Amino acid sequence: MKEEKLDNSKKRCCSSDEGSTSYGERRVKPNIINENESSQLPKLPIHVMDKITKLNGTKVRYVMCKKLFKTDLNINNNRLSMPLNKITCDFLTEREKKILDTKEEDKPLGLEVIVLDSSFREFTMSLKMWKMHKKSKMQPTSVYNLIKNWKLLLLQNNLKEDQKLNIWSFRINDKLHFLLDDYNS
Repeated sequence: MKEEKLDNSKKRCCSSDEGSTSYGERRVKPNIINENESSQLPKLPIHVMDKITKLNGTKVRYVMCKKLFKTDLNINNNRLSMPLNKITCDFLTEREKKILDTKEEDKPLGLEVIVLDSSFREFTMSLKMWKMHKKSKMQPTSVYNLIKNWKLLLLQNNLKEDQKLNIWSFRINDKLHFLLDDYNS
């Protein structure tokens, strides 16, 4: 797949119907955006790209537009969910995918990642993949979750229900990072 340089001139976010999935839909793999669809992706603001560049960040990719739900903001849940059927790119290495597919004592293993908020504060979190089994579906639905320290990010930011965040991934020395960019900023 050919990588393209992102044009940072405008922003756009995906639709807000994140929770809706048709009954017959059973996707587990993320939607990989091809060259023709890349013009529909939101644009990373120049000041954000400059910050990533100063951090020696590489492989910047748009992951998804996340509409925040009550469960994402519940401090007791301490997690941000990212349904695989809403992911726009393949941002994990093969090694990372194998780790996320591995269970230890019937619990999924996680990857340590760095998450930056819109003020560029760093939070160390764990990325895990959960398979959600629903009674009405034959196949489980897979969800990435950012856990551990999510509540710290919530407490330091004024995130609200129905707010949209553009989520970007990038790497510094091959370590996976995420950036949560407020859609309205």
